[in-house]
Formats: sequence, structure tokens, C-alpha cells
Amino acid sequence: MLKGAALFQPFAVDTRQSRKQVGLLVFDCVAFLVVRDGSVVLTVGERQHPIAFGHAVLIAPRTVFTYEPEGTATLTTLLVDVDYMLDQLYWQHPDVFADRYVVRQYAGALFPDAAHVLHVNGEDATRLILVLDEMTTLYERREYPASYFWLQARLSMLLGTLAPHVRAAPDALPVPVHQRRRSVESPARWREFRPARREALAVEALLRGNIAKRWNLALLCEHVHLSDKQLVRVFEDAYGSTPHRYLTMLRVAELARLLRETEVPVTVAIGRVGWNSRGHAAEIFQRHVGVTPARYRRYGPPTAASEW
Repeated sequence: MLKGAALFQPFAVDTRQSRKQVGLLVFDCVAFLVVRDGSVVLTVGERQHPIAFGHAVLIAPRTVFTYEPEGTATLTTLLVDVDYMLDQLYWQHPDVFADRYVVRQYAGALFPDAAHVLHVNGEDATRLILVLDEMTTLYERREYPASYFWLQARLSMLLGTLAPHVRAAPDALPVPVHQRRRSVESPARWREFRPARREALAVEALLRGNIAKRWNLALLCEHVHLSDKQLVRVFEDAYGSTPHRYLTMLRVAELARLLRETEVPVTVAIGRVGWNSRGHAAEIFQRHVGVTPARYRRYGPPTAASEW
């Protein structure tokens, strides 16, 4: 990360002037390079990109690059956590992406080049510099997390300025979720903002109150006096998920908490949340969290930059 960065923040920003070639750089996050003054030759792999004022470069995680100023040049480097950037893309396309798993899968296809040069000219270039100045000032105050929302607001302004200049590969977008079934359990997403029916609230309370119980639709239907089809429809309207998928997410979250906060053996923790098979539990946990329960216990949550 940049010099002086905290142990973890979703973004970091730095502005500096260079007169000689900058050595090989590689970050485990998304990097934006913005030329503020002068010009440089950016080298990514075997490709060279001459960039100057009015250019911004989006660089994919774990991409090795270097740049050499033509004389003297001033650049601002903005580093953004991968998951944070994927979240922005996720909410930018609500009609396309079913869940964050899909975003991660298609991000590389949307932006196939390791270095994506954006031509930002005129008022947009000036606005970009002003926003970066504000971000740099806020970041250098070291008042995180108090300044988080102000930094986030500036980042949104920056992405809003850059977005019209991004040329993604449209053919890489997935089929919208309403045209296919979701195959991966995911948090509430495709739902309307409206009051939930009391039956849905009652079922959610039952599941959350005893996640280790072997719940089935018939048992839940008895509690709320609905048919199985009615219950699934009512629950999905409220929580964007079937009762079974919702229970799975509750179990994943509780298992992660037990692995983080207690010393109970992994097998015991798996049993406490309601799973009998360690292999089955590991498969589900890895699907949601990205690592097996044993690896999560040993190393903690996976770094966001493990994938693009």
C-alpha cells in the first residue's frame, strides 16, 4: 500500500512528482493512475502507453507495471480494495448481476486488459483533479474512520466522472437473473422495499432462534399456517431468499463467528450450527466465504484481492 496507509482501509491516495523512472510496481488491489501534469510512458508487460494530462489508467490487481516521466510529471495514485470496487460494479448494474459471485466471475471479462486507459478531457479532467485533491487532503489527515464517509463521497464522484469514459466489453455481461435461476445461495437482493408479512417475520425468527435445528418446509408451515408454496413466496418477497438458503447463510455466518471468536474444534463448531458432515459444511462454507473452515480458522477471512 502507499506510504503511511493504515493496516486496512478500502482506499488509499497519494500524489507525487517524479523525474526518473519508477521501479516495478504491483498492488493487490485496483489501482488508478491519473496524470496531473506532464506526461509519462506507462509500461505494462510488453505494452507501452504514453499518457498525459487528461488520461486516467485503471490497472487490474496483481499487474506489474512501471512508468517513466518525460521530463517531470506529477501523478496521483488511488488504490481501491477489490471487494469495494466489485460492490460498486454490483450496484451499478442491478438489472444484470444476480449476486456478488456473478460480479467477481465477470469482472475480468468486462475489463480484459490489465491496463485500461481512459481519455478524460475538458471539464471532466479538471473535475477529476479537484476530487483527487480533496481525497488526498482527507486521506492525509489520518482521521479514519471519521473521514470514511467523506472519502467515500469523493470516490463516488470520481467513479461517476470516470464511468462515461470506460469502454467495457458488453458481450461479457451475464444473462439477467430474471431470465435464469440462481444456482448459488446469496443474500437478499432481488426484492422490493415493502413491509414484510408477519408470517415471513415469524419464520425468520424461528430460523435465527435455532439455526442448528433440522428445519423443513412442512415444520415451518405448521407454525405460520401457510402452504409450502405460499410460505416460499412470502419469505422470498421479504428476504430475497428461500427459507432453506436463508438458514444456510445464518449457519455460515455463525460458523465464521465461532471460528473467529472461540477455540472450539472445527468439527464441533460445524455441529453447533446444524451440519453433520464436515465435508458438506466445508463445501458450503467455501462457496460463501472463499476458504474452507479450517483455513479460515488458521488465517482469518481471505484477502479481497485473491481474485479479480
